[in-house]
Amino acid sequence: MKKNRLSLSNTHVPDKVYAYMIQSHHMLYELLNCEKGDSVSVEVFDDVGVEHPDGSRDAIQLKSALSNRNPVSNKAIDLWKTMYNWMLSAETGELDPENTKYETMKKSL
Repeated sequence: MKKNRLSLSNTHVPDKVYAYMIQSHHMLYELLNCEKGDSVSVEVFDDVGVEHPDGSRDAIQLKSALSNRNPVSNKAIDLWKTMYNWMLSAETGELDPENTKYETMKKSL
């Protein structure tokens, strides 16, 4: 009988789980720094979102720093998808550009 050997390649966290961990980590940061009346969310209107009592919002996109690629370069497909999604959310009325602060952050745990 062949034994399965543990190797480092089998222990890496899948990208989606890692991305959610980054979102949860940043959501906790926002909770610790929010003002009274603010609401903090994960995957509601962006990776992490902060809604303020005055109706304004912070739409926060988090990009992983694990890869050797620059996640905010001109050739970063995910960056352009983020821009497209923000434009689409403005067009559909999901986010009001006049009352939304858009942020992109490169993060690691």
